[in-house]
Amino acid sequence: MADLLITSGLLDQAWIGAQVHSAFSIFNLHTSPSSPPIISFSPPKPTSPHSLSPLPSNTPLSFLNLQTHSDPPLSISINSAALSLFQSIPHDQLLAEATQQHGHGPLLITGQGLGGAVAALFALWALQKGIHVLCITFGCAPIGNEGLARAVESQKPWASRLIHVAGVPRPRAEGLFGEFLLCGRDGYALIEGHEFASRAMDLSNEVDLSHGEEDYGVIIEQLRERVIYRGGEVEGLDEGWSKVRVGLGIQLKEIGIKGGEGRDTLLTAMEKRQEDLNSNLVFHPSKKLNLMKMNMAQLEWYIKQCKDLDMGYYDCYKDWTSRPDRDATKYKTELANYWKEEVEKAQATNVKLRIAILFGGTNFRRMVEPLEIADYYRNGRNRNYVSEGRPHYYAVIEGWLEKGADSERNSKGSLTHDSCFWAHVEEARLRVAEVKLDGSTREEQMAELKAFEDYVMGLIKRCEVSCEIFLQKSSFMSWWKDYEGILKVGYNSPLVTFMKNQDYKKYI
Repeated sequence: MADLLITSGLLDQAWIGAQVHSAFSIFNLHTSPSSPPIISFSPPKPTSPHSLSPLPSNTPLSFLNLQTHSDPPLSISINSAALSLFQSIPHDQLLAEATQQHGHGPLLITGQGLGGAVAALFALWALQKGIHVLCITFGCAPIGNEGLARAVESQKPWASRLIHVAGVPRPRAEGLFGEFLLCGRDGYALIEGHEFASRAMDLSNEVDLSHGEEDYGVIIEQLRERVIYRGGEVEGLDEGWSKVRVGLGIQLKEIGIKGGEGRDTLLTAMEKRQEDLNSNLVFHPSKKLNLMKMNMAQLEWYIKQCKDLDMGYYDCYKDWTSRPDRDATKYKTELANYWKEEVEKAQATNVKLRIAILFGGTNFRRMVEPLEIADYYRNGRNRNYVSEGRPHYYAVIEGWLEKGADSERNSKGSLTHDSCFWAHVEEARLRVAEVKLDGSTREEQMAELKAFEDYVMGLIKRCEVSCEIFLQKSSFMSWWKDYEGILKVGYNSPLVTFMKNQDYKKYI
C-alpha cells in the first residue's frame, strides 16, 4: 500500500494541499472534476501547541468517550489548541461544500504540524458520520493522549484512514494514532499503530531530518526514487523466518533498523500481531480486505524472489516450474475472485468507491493481471489478450482509476502502470516471428512493431515501467534481441537508441 500511496500521486496532492495558507481561514477546500476534494488545514502556530486538556462532553467529538476499551477505562485528552481550532470550523457546511461535486465519494484531508492535528480531528468527526475519508498529515503535532490513541485504534476502519508522514528519528509517536509512513535515508516503512511506530522511531539510527521543519516536498521526491530499489538483504536473517517476518525486516532496515536485539523483539511483536489477525479472520468486508492484503504481500515476496533470478515475476510465472510459481497461482485466484465480487457489487449499487478500494484495486490490477496474461499465453496458442481474453473486471478497475486520475506520472514504480504491458510484448513477439517466417507481410507487421516501439518509449519517458522488464531473461529483452535482428541497416528511433546505448541499465 505504501508503494501505491507514493507512486499514485496521492501523497503529492496531500502535500500541495497542506502548504496552502490563507489569511482569512484556517481551512481551505480544493475541488477538481478529476480528483477527490481536498480539505487542508493551515492554522497559525500557537504559543503552546502541545498542551492537553480533557475532552469536553459538549463537542462534536464527544462520541470518542464511548470508544475506550480498557479496564480501568482510560480518560481522553486532546491537544487543546487543535480542539479549539476544530471547534471553530463550520463542520457541516464545509462537508457539504466538499461533497457537492463528488456526492458521497472519498475526501482527502491534510495538514502539517498543528494543521495535521486539526485535520485528524476533522477526519475522526467525518468517519463517525460514515463519510469516506483519507487523512494524510506531515510532521503532525500530538493530537491527544494514550486514551485517545487506544480509542481510535480500537476502531480498525478508522485507524487505517489516518496516515502520518514523518522523518525518523523523531521523539516518538506519542499523541498520534493510525498508520505511520516513516521516511529514512535508505527508504520508508508503513507501520500500523502508535506503539510499534514509537518503538521503531526509538530504534532507528538514522540522522535526524530536523523534524518539525522537514521539506516534505524533497522527502516525497526521494521516496518516489526509492520505490523501485526496495528490497535487499536483511541482517541477521534466519532461514526459519516467515515471509511476513522477512518483509517486516526489509521495511525496518530501510528506516535504519538493521539488526540487534531491539529489532528482533520488535519484529516478533509485529509478526505476532499479524498472526493474531490471521487466526481471528472472519469474512467481514474490512477483514476480508485484510486477507487480500496478505495475499498481495505474499505476491510481493514472490516478485522479489523472481527478480533475484534475473528474470522477473511475469516470466517466472509463465514458465511455471517451481513451487513458488504454484503458490502464486493460489494467491492470484483468491485475489481475482475477491476483486471480481467487488466489481460486481460496485456496478450493482452504482456508488462512489472508497479510496481504500480504489487504490487497492489498482494495486491488484498492476500486480496480478500480468499473471493472468502469463496463463493466457503460456501454451503458445492464444492471441489478442486485450480484445479477446481479458476478464471484464480488470477493465472496470482500470476505468475506476483513469476516470479521476492525472494521466501524467513522473515517478518510477515497482509495478508497471499498464497492467496489459506483457500482453503487448507477447503480441510484438508474434509480429517479429511472422516477419521472420513470411517476409511478404513485412510492411504491415513492421508498422505494428513501430507502434509498439512508440508505446514502450512513452511508458519509459513517463517512468511507468518496472525495472524487471529490462532483466536479461525477460520476455521484453527477448523481443528486443529478435527485433534488433530484423531491423534494416541504418534504421533508428528513440527506443532503438535507448536500447542500443543501454540506457535501460539505470533502471536495474
